[in-house]
Amino acid sequence: MWAVLAVLGVLAVLGGTGVLTAPAARAHDELVSARPAAGSTVVAPTRVVLTFDEPVLDLGGRGNRVVVQGPSGDVTSGDATSGAPVVEGATLTQVLRPGLAQGRYVVTWRAASKDGHPVSGTFAFTVAAGPTSATATRAATPAASRTPTPAASRTPAPAAATPAGAANRLAAGAAGLAALALVSGLVVACRRRR
Repeated sequence: MWAVLAVLGVLAVLGGTGVLTAPAARAHDELVSARPAAGSTVVAPTRVVLTFDEPVLDLGGRGNRVVVQGPSGDVTSGDATSGAPVVEGATLTQVLRPGLAQGRYVVTWRAASKDGHPVSGTFAFTVAAGPTSATATRAATPAASRTPTPAASRTPAPAAATPAGAANRLAAGAAGLAALALVSGLVVACRRRR
């Protein structure tokens, strides 16, 4: 009889803490594509366009950030951006300064997921010398934008060192063990009284 009550007590505690009933966690937004593509070589890019699998939260200039470091590597003098990034649904667009120098550019981005948590990542592309005539430049630019996009690296925001789901499961497991110890102690105490 006491064993049945002990099992029911443990199941009630575990169900109450969410260990038995917790739904699967929904992942944050993910970067689907980037233009220029990660690892690509382009001629005279005018903007960086990041497309996500869910709409990006527009926080009015706070939370969404795109930094493009130029060949000098110094963020202050090498930042190739012009203005703040613009959010349109699942797209985050950052205009670039005109006339970018040849070389490797590193894009570091941070976007606010639909659930409010930030996601971030980094990738690089190369700006190459273009044709000398304006007609050749216009003809080459659309071809560069049609380049297939390999997956850019996506990393969790620095604040998310320990995923909340893992911390919640750990806390729930500890609560479950404490409940099991309490119920076991009660069972032993009741048997000793007999």
